[in-house]
Amino acid sequence: MSPNVTDDVRMRPHGNIGFNEENPVLVHTAVGILALFSAAGVFGNMLVLYVFSRQKQMMTSTIFILTLAATDFISCLITIPFTIVMELHNYQVRWDLVCKLYHFLVTSAIPFSAFIMVAIAFDRYFCIVHPFKRTMTIPRTKMIVFVLALMAVCIGVFCSFVYGVYHEFTDEVSIALNFSGVDVINKWANTSDMLGSSERLVYTNLTTTGIIHSGICARNTIFISDVTFKGFQKIYSSLFGVCAVVVIILYVSIYQRVARRRKRLRNVGNSCCFVCTLSSTVERETTEFTTLRRETNNELQDSNDESNSKKEVIVMPKRKGAYSCRDALDASDGVLKAKLEKLRIANIRTAFMLAIVALVFIVSFLPAWLIALRAVDMNVIVFYMYFLYNVANPVIYAFMNPNFRNQLKAMLEQCR
Repeated sequence: MSPNVTDDVRMRPHGNIGFNEENPVLVHTAVGILALFSAAGVFGNMLVLYVFSRQKQMMTSTIFILTLAATDFISCLITIPFTIVMELHNYQVRWDLVCKLYHFLVTSAIPFSAFIMVAIAFDRYFCIVHPFKRTMTIPRTKMIVFVLALMAVCIGVFCSFVYGVYHEFTDEVSIALNFSGVDVINKWANTSDMLGSSERLVYTNLTTTGIIHSGICARNTIFISDVTFKGFQKIYSSLFGVCAVVVIILYVSIYQRVARRRKRLRNVGNSCCFVCTLSSTVERETTEFTTLRRETNNELQDSNDESNSKKEVIVMPKRKGAYSCRDALDASDGVLKAKLEKLRIANIRTAFMLAIVALVFIVSFLPAWLIALRAVDMNVIVFYMYFLYNVANPVIYAFMNPNFRNQLKAMLEQCR
């Protein structure tokens, strides 16, 4: 009797979701789409890395964009081609390490992208809703990225030990014994002789378990039990839903803040404003506003302005009746007001662009998430559409980021 290997081994391992053999036409179509994703993603994300890494002022949003671009670049360069090879070979792999490496790449990149989406949403929330709180600074942003990457690596390592090319088997054999406990299967030439014998026979089932090399990369229970995996799978599956809800809530809060501000500005009018002065020694951490104030002070010093560089001015909409319009702005106040307003608009545009990135992320992963939860039937083409997210970001930046477009134009002009 051949060993009874678990059913998951004989199923196509998108294998972790245990679906039966896919239509070869659909598989080859999916492979062709993945090949296009890989080529376009490598080229596009390479441009993003080149443009944003050359920016003079490194902002928190820039760090997150570079992190996403690096993750997408690795996915398009390694993970997608890896997936193509696995599909074409029907997940038949000789080496266990290759199987574990593939699942590590897939299961670590997805949660890392989700974590970064949440971090970006928090960054834009604090930048727009609470712009004067020193919450998201450059050092803190780098630390956040490191911690999120470490969490994603831990998830990937755990998942990699759930898959392999070695699998447990169970083999049951029925053995006939006489009263003395001696195996009598081979004592008689045939069954009729054995039945005609006066010896009393006792039948017993012998169960043998072991590990065999199946050559198929799929889920096993060698290192992690099935109960533990199912519990972890629920947590892993819920990550997408939780991250999506948090991102939506934060961007809705940003929209409400911007809408209220526009309404207040229309009611108060742009002509009346008040000026608050802060000491330059209060805030030492690098934020978008400290960078802006430092640039403004340098410009004013170069133009021999009479403003005091130790005082920094923050212009906010005037509350009705709080100050009179006779509080005229001096030169430095006017320059900083214009720059603050320009930065505020730029932050809103950046938030809108990154909100589109988050929306594409949610839409791209939603079908695969529903398939993994068995809420909808398996379709290999639809399932792998989540890789579209790794390709879409450069296109979003090209349409919505003027600086990105200008840098690309300058680069093309240099190549001529």
